[in-house]
Amino acid sequence: MTPVTPWFQTNLGMRVLTAVVGGPLVIGLILYAWWTTALVIVGAIGLAAFEYAYIVHQQPSISWRNILFGVGYFTAPLMATLWLRSLGYEWFLVLIAGSWATDAAAYVSGRLFGKTPFVPRISPKKTWEGVMGGFSCGASAVVAVAAITGLPIRWDVILLAGLIPIATILGDLLESKIKRRFKVKDSGHILPGHGGMLDRIDGILLAAPLAALIVAL
Repeated sequence: MTPVTPWFQTNLGMRVLTAVVGGPLVIGLILYAWWTTALVIVGAIGLAAFEYAYIVHQQPSISWRNILFGVGYFTAPLMATLWLRSLGYEWFLVLIAGSWATDAAAYVSGRLFGKTPFVPRISPKKTWEGVMGGFSCGASAVVAVAAITGLPIRWDVILLAGLIPIATILGDLLESKIKRRFKVKDSGHILPGHGGMLDRIDGILLAAPLAALIVAL
């Protein structure tokens, strides 16, 4: 008889436990002060950059193209997130909530209903059903968090509701393409069920500069 794996040892179970434990801690640090948020941002992006360096080191020689791409890939979201948090926690929470909701809902929707491949050459497991589920939940999360934090529901919030989920999905695909190019499955194993830090924040890396641009306008 095949032994049954406990739910908390499955990939989904570990994802849920990581989110339950780490989510409130991160949110608490974000709400507490700018400098505690800065520690979270610098720590997360710094660790993701280290994982990116590990990925590109899978090739015998490192090209300047990979180095320059990495500089822009991490510097732009670092500056964008620090600037958004300097305005107050509201816009930063909108970004985080929209990106996280998109990522989580896309994963769950894809597992439950996924049948139609999205971009199989880059990420074979991603499906249109997952993308639609992620987009719907991500857009809803942006509007909900904006309303909860007291932001007026204007054109900027509506635009963010449409673009943050799209940028998150594209950011996930971009990281998948990077890993496929260098023949790496996960960027790391620091987050149970999620892989590495880069696997966790890949969507935010693309969504953050876009969100900062919209808020600035």
